[in-house]
Amino acid sequence: MNKKPLNQAQTKTIPLSEYLALTYKLSKTQYRLFLFLIDTHSASTDDIKNNCSIGNVSWCAKELNVKLRANKDNRRIVHGIQVLNQINQKKTLSRHWMIIGGASNDSTI
Repeated sequence: MNKKPLNQAQTKTIPLSEYLALTYKLSKTQYRLFLFLIDTHSASTDDIKNNCSIGNVSWCAKELNVKLRANKDNRRIVHGIQVLNQINQKKTLSRHWMIIGGASNDSTI
């Protein structure tokens, strides 16, 4: 087994958002929601459900906000209501989620 000396060990730089998600002890669903909204900035409930495999986005966002607040992170997950037109000309309401507060760009550590 070949081991490299410590001074030659490779280091990996990870995005700050991934580091924070790990240190905040987020659940798997909170982790996926946090990183998805960091990446996309905003998304509909359907987009989040399809891309993050989250059944109850409202509950996940609420619990994520509790952990962000506990870690003195000023970012919050919020939503607005979006009116959508269906094929049959009926209107339906959908939540549109976004992450607000914090730094405008995500750096790496």
